[in-house]
Amino acid sequence: MVGKDLDEVARGQALLERARANLRALRLSNLRLSHGDGALGLEKAAPFDSIVVAAAAPQLPAALLQQLAPGGRMVLPLRSPGVPRGDERRSDRSPAITARKG
Repeated sequence: MVGKDLDEVARGQALLERARANLRALRLSNLRLSHGDGALGLEKAAPFDSIVVAAAAPQLPAALLQQLAPGGRMVLPLRSPGVPRGDERRSDRSPAITARKG
C-alpha cells in the first residue's frame, strides 16, 4: 500500500479506461481514478501529502503546489527549454524538481 488513499488523474479517456481495466483485479478500495488535466490536480481531494507527476512540465504547476499539504512533497520531471518534446533522454539525466511545502 502506497498510502492511506491514492488518487490518479488521467489526461486521456482511453488511458483512464485502460488503467481501470488493469487495476480492477486488485480490488483496491483506496484507489480513485479520475479523468482530467493533471496539471490542474484534483482540488476536491486536496490536500495531498505527496504528489508524483509522470508527465514532463515546463515549470512547476501552481495548482498542484496549492494542493500540497504543509510538509508535503511533490516530484515531477521538468522539460528543458530548447529540447524537442520527442527527444529520448536517459532517466538518470532527466531534469527533475522536488518541491516541499512547509
